[in-house]
Amino acid sequence: MDSPHRPIPGAWDHFSELDLHRLDLAARILARKAAPCRSRDLLVQAGEEMARSAEEASVLTAIAVLIRLSAAAVASADASAEATIREHAARLLEALDDPDDAALVRGWLRHVPWQRVGITTLRRIRRALRRGLSAGPPRVSVSESDGWSDLLDALARTLAVERDKEVWIDAGEGDADPDTLRRRAETTRALLVEGAAMAGLGGRGPTRSTVSSQSGQTVRVSTRIVSVQPGETIGRFTVLDRLGSGAMGAVYSAYDPKLDRKIALKLLHTRSQDNSSRGNTRLLREAQAMARLSHPNVVVVHDVGTHRQDVFLAMEFIRGKTLQAWSEERPRSWQEVVATYRQAGAGLAAAHAAGLVHRDFKPANAMVGEDGRVRVLDFGLCATTTARIEPNLRAGSGAELPLWVGREFVGTPAYMSPEQFRAEVVGAASDQFSFCVALYEALYGQRPFAGETTQSIALSVGYGECGHRRRAPTCRPGCSR
Repeated sequence: MDSPHRPIPGAWDHFSELDLHRLDLAARILARKAAPCRSRDLLVQAGEEMARSAEEASVLTAIAVLIRLSAAAVASADASAEATIREHAARLLEALDDPDDAALVRGWLRHVPWQRVGITTLRRIRRALRRGLSAGPPRVSVSESDGWSDLLDALARTLAVERDKEVWIDAGEGDADPDTLRRRAETTRALLVEGAAMAGLGGRGPTRSTVSSQSGQTVRVSTRIVSVQPGETIGRFTVLDRLGSGAMGAVYSAYDPKLDRKIALKLLHTRSQDNSSRGNTRLLREAQAMARLSHPNVVVVHDVGTHRQDVFLAMEFIRGKTLQAWSEERPRSWQEVVATYRQAGAGLAAAHAAGLVHRDFKPANAMVGEDGRVRVLDFGLCATTTARIEPNLRAGSGAELPLWVGREFVGTPAYMSPEQFRAEVVGAASDQFSFCVALYEALYGQRPFAGETTQSIALSVGYGECGHRRRAPTCRPGCSR
């Protein structure tokens, strides 16, 4: 199918036919969240939203956008849609062959807490949904459907990391010929391009989209770029120089006149989809969570506050290098590596004891000081261990607000845990997974899970497939054993 608009150069040219089938299948699932809602409309809206991004989109990113857009459709749906949702849920239950799967779905619909549902189980449920929706009126009934949207989100999310052959099976529905599949994929591309053509300029101030498909980069959402100049005052601190930027903001060296010392000042980016009040409440809570920690292997936070509409953290100034730079500086014995990483592990354990989860531990987020002491830093993605990524805010006060709004894939793909890829509840085990990946890399000179893109890494992690043959530590030439 030809697009009604002239193709935009470079727009989704990197999406293969299989990638487009993943998006089409996800949109079809998510369109069942509310009525009226069409998969075509979701794809056009996704194309418009992604066209505003300055960086190349990935399938994982596109499905996250579809999930967010479908959540908005649910919020605008009227009460009459409830009957349709219950009918769809009943059809799904009737199509399930495994009683355990049916029990899982019934629990999901009642919002019973769930964790670690395997991709094989989700695949069976996903295919049962397709069979059920094409069948006749259901003979069973459903009384509760509050968790319907969450269930569909999970089913759509599996398509981002599903095996290629399984996606082909779903796309072909058993009998579609190659020409039909190709035309369907091009229809999906045309809908994305149509949305991109509708995208206009806008926004408040300069923005940067930092959703990345690269394995070693942090996956996050668009942020408003914060910039301050040397000599500017933030709180009582005078900015000296810009040191760099991280997942959540820019870091500056600054002078504290009250205590006559040099500090590191981190100014947190405001997320473009948050309103100012809600975003600041969430970020302040995050900063206060860091300030509660007091441990030799966690960076010290001296003060937190707001500057204009942004949140800042005043932290100890560490003279040293990142754990990543330390590992790459020269060959290290495995004893050195283990001893150094043990300190980082102690810092994470202290955070977990305080009820916090880092959510983005990696070698670049820990510093080795000139005194040899390791400090874990950049808790910019931390959350309380009881927090869950929610599609809509239901909190009544700032203290209850989730640290992340919307179901985004947040973290650094090369170090992310399976539950992060699935956007599930994360706990201390998620940080432990990331820590072990980093330690493995430091010992063996390569990461345990192969993949150059977010999608390929997610697939390797989800199936527990180590892509490298393990070698004795350490692998770096010239190191002592």
